[in-house]
Amino acid sequence: MHLVRAHVDYYEALTHYHGGDAPAAIRALRQGVHTRPAGFPWPRSFMLARTAELQARRGQVEAACASWAAFLDESATLSSATVDTAVRQLHGHLRPHGRHPAAAEVLRRAALRSRLDLPWSAGT
Repeated sequence: MHLVRAHVDYYEALTHYHGGDAPAAIRALRQGVHTRPAGFPWPRSFMLARTAELQARRGQVEAACASWAAFLDESATLSSATVDTAVRQLHGHLRPHGRHPAAAEVLRRAALRSRLDLPWSAGT
């Protein structure tokens, strides 16, 4: 039942976002992360990244940093183009706020992750 609720929350977030109601979209995404079972790291990661992106666009730096930190935790074992794109978006949104302590920490963690995600041949 939780999985179905999480899907509904995601689609509600899309509807709110495209309808111009970013705060409602953020609430729906946060609810979706909360109701999605922990055994589903990819969709949870995706929802956390979207939440952070919307928060950053609204100037909610602290909230975006918290969401991106949770995204980095949740996606630590994942390897996908979608996750890589979310990490690049993280850098783009937080780089202007790099002096903010929470943003600096999330940027540091994301940079470390990016270095660890390099292909084997990068070091040779």
